[in-house]
Amino acid sequence: MAEVRVFGAGVAGLMVARGLRAAGVDTVVVDPRGTFGGASGRSLGLVLPCHAEHPHRTLAALGGQARELSSFYQSVRLPGFRPMPVRWVAAPFEEPGLHASLEGAISLGLPCEPADGGYRMGGGGLVDLALLRSVLAEIPVLPRDETPVEVEVYTTGPDVVLEPWLADKLMPVRLQGARFSGVPAAEPLVSAGTMLRIAGDAATGGRAATPHFEVGETEERLEPRVSAMLARNVRSLAPGLTAVEAEWAGIVAEPCDGLPLVGPVPGRPRSLVLAGLSVNGLAAVAACAEALVIGLTRGEQRLPACLRTARM
Repeated sequence: MAEVRVFGAGVAGLMVARGLRAAGVDTVVVDPRGTFGGASGRSLGLVLPCHAEHPHRTLAALGGQARELSSFYQSVRLPGFRPMPVRWVAAPFEEPGLHASLEGAISLGLPCEPADGGYRMGGGGLVDLALLRSVLAEIPVLPRDETPVEVEVYTTGPDVVLEPWLADKLMPVRLQGARFSGVPAAEPLVSAGTMLRIAGDAATGGRAATPHFEVGETEERLEPRVSAMLARNVRSLAPGLTAVEAEWAGIVAEPCDGLPLVGPVPGRPRSLVLAGLSVNGLAAVAACAEALVIGLTRGEQRLPACLRTARM
């Protein structure tokens, strides 16, 4: 009998299992889709230095907790992390707030400087996905497991959510990405206003092409309007990228407040969740996974209050 069962073999679930196994905890990972079968298996490898909004907006929403959150996201790095600046590009309606964003980044302790159409922020970078996959692929994954365990950890997306408490806490959202031919982007790029992210020769985004921003979609199919907007935005901001070579669609889970949801289900300390990481992606995965492992193995609380399940 294992001590912990982790549902979900994406990056988050495998990071939790890796940490628990390193601490000597007998852990089994379960996912009917197999290793990296969900959306995180198609990650761009982009690591943002802070929450996925412009810094002044994060500060307005979280106040003093914004700096704590930014520091927390940078406290742990995934295997294969390569630090490099990330360029944030402002959509036209965001341009009046650029000065406030620069000031906000500085107040968060992040190096930041004006750049063409926005600003360039330090503290982020890219993850070598091949290396990350090779490290995490060493963890065996079962298609199912019903043996008794002491603790269950739910890191799955909305398509395979098994913990009923999550049913009204997460929204399914369809995310699309594409890989392009041409000259890869020289630096990671984010446009919060258009929900676009570019890393190398790949990009995600275009959700704004549909009136509902793809919220509530549960089918992993390509939406032509999103595909067209994604390609158009990429060519505008990274003109070296030309024809679309491949596309994909995946379903991710987003909490209503846009922040990860981490910790025990209220009233049930043997059921834990690590969900809603899609907005911040790899920026939050390592830190949240380690905090959950430390909580389980040492009984220490490392999570910022704004990420804990108790807020729900």
